[in-house]
Amino acid sequence: MLGHTTPEMLAEYERHRGLMEFGAEGTAHLVMNELGQSTDDMAAYSRSYIQGWLKGERPPDKAIKEVFSATDMILKAGRLAVGEVLE
Repeated sequence: MLGHTTPEMLAEYERHRGLMEFGAEGTAHLVMNELGQSTDDMAAYSRSYIQGWLKGERPPDKAIKEVFSATDMILKAGRLAVGEVLE
């Protein structure tokens, strides 16, 4: 969803892997939490994983917005798919 692993993003991924890992894990955490599939242990792991990659730094607002945008797109896609099946 975030495009981090596309061939054209490889150099950027290698240069800013901590931000990329923040985006991927943050998105996964928010989606799982919204779907009611996250446990306390999973949430603790996600927080620890993200903090480890960020090394005490705060992610830029752009990266935070990307996480929320990707989360929203994933959840909307799932709701559309479920709605299509139910109709």
